[in-house]
Amino acid sequence: MAFPFLIDPRALARALEDLHAIATAARELPEVEQRLSERLESAEDTLREAMKTAGILRDLNRRAAEMVAAIDRTNDRAESLLAAVERIDDVEREVSELVRLAAELRDGLPALDEALSSIRELQGATKTLASAAEPLQGTAERLGRIADRLPGGRRG
Repeated sequence: MAFPFLIDPRALARALEDLHAIATAARELPEVEQRLSERLESAEDTLREAMKTAGILRDLNRRAAEMVAAIDRTNDRAESLLAAVERIDDVEREVSELVRLAAELRDGLPALDEALSSIRELQGATKTLASAAEPLQGTAERLGRIADRLPGGRRG
């Protein structure tokens, strides 16, 4: 004689396997979040470097204006040109440094794009996981209560 209130043991086993798979995926989320946080920190560092580069550009602009003003103020063109050449050498060194920093910034941008793409994928996966696990929560609680009532089950 079959008992109509009992659940098919195969369905129970599949439900427990699904619940285990969800729990395993949920355990991996902190590690994924850590990797994304590290990538975001790296992106923040790159942006800080970009801000420094912008500061250097402002300083170069100010120095160029000072050079033009100094050339205009100088009556002796030879001395003025000599000072300008020396300043141009300084500017050239700073521009070289600026070019190097810009190259580093450009090289870091693909990693930032990759991090943003990973974040978007993680958001979608998290929503999918949450919507898949939510309906199973009540079932898992009911299965736990049934298992507690079976012979050898624990009693609360």
